[in-house]
Amino acid sequence: MPAFTLGSIYAVCTLPGRRDTWRRWGAALLIASSVAIVILAPPALMLATQQDVGSADLLREGEEAEMQTDLLAYLTPSRSHTVLSPLTRPAYDRYYAERSEPRRFAAYIGMCPLILAITGTLKARRSGMPWLVMALAMILLALGPVLRVNGQIYPSVPMPYRLADRLYVGRLLRIPGRFNMFLASPVAVLAAYGAAGLLTTMERRGQWLVLAASVTLGGIVLFEYIAVPVPTMRPKASDFLHEMSSEPEAYAVLNLPIDLAAAKAYMFQQTVHHHPILQGNVSRLPPGASDYVDNHPWLRSLPELGKMPPASADVSRQLETLAQDDVRYVILHKKSVRLAH
Repeated sequence: MPAFTLGSIYAVCTLPGRRDTWRRWGAALLIASSVAIVILAPPALMLATQQDVGSADLLREGEEAEMQTDLLAYLTPSRSHTVLSPLTRPAYDRYYAERSEPRRFAAYIGMCPLILAITGTLKARRSGMPWLVMALAMILLALGPVLRVNGQIYPSVPMPYRLADRLYVGRLLRIPGRFNMFLASPVAVLAAYGAAGLLTTMERRGQWLVLAASVTLGGIVLFEYIAVPVPTMRPKASDFLHEMSSEPEAYAVLNLPIDLAAAKAYMFQQTVHHHPILQGNVSRLPPGASDYVDNHPWLRSLPELGKMPPASADVSRQLETLAQDDVRYVILHKKSVRLAH
């Protein structure tokens, strides 16, 4: 979807002024496009067929509204910035207070690249226009269905992404913020136009000045994006999980809380203990993946209430039904409980 959008914008913006070029390369582009369509058609048809029968959870309710980009994030360096993180981390915590820390993604364009991009747009004019439209399109789509500024959502200010509600294919990207991954290309081209114009002007005053300006610009851009050391997570597994891996019997494991985000950790732990688990988190859920939890009254009530149901005084009987279905262990992840509730 983003690649199609960028290509369409470029074609529409360049076709009037480059008809001779399009005539010369039109046939080759048409052949290449046809080949690409043939190659992509089988997986696309499989995806559409799977969704038609209602078996795959491709579109998650509320995810598009939650995972939009805050407008100020484009002007705020990463929360992992080596020097500025004490200032930017609280800002991202404010922008995306409802998200867990790993999902507070940066969308920083960079002040130096932004200034160069604006300069490049003014200098290149017609050549830079397609790239400017591409950049604006990616930003407007990444902002999500409604405007979010400084963590505040404005439902009365609709954004172009709402058109995705009518275009099913466009919604398959699921997270509006993912359009930011494609923003780098048009911004880089516009910034290159700006840098080329600046260095060309300085070239008249001597090559040493061009070299100094190049090093300075590179240093500024590097500083704006630097995040050293790169944030990583150390995998941890308790000794109990290793003990489970040595048990030859076939049984299942219930992890609590029943939370979609926490289920990623449950899947990692499964690689240690090697036993089936009752829930997981993948982008495309296979048919029947959640049937057991959905059909078990007690398990179904846990994610709905976000806590142990007060009315469930017969927990022993509920656990007995799990044991009858070969669910041997119930693992409570305390840190996840505090984060989620």
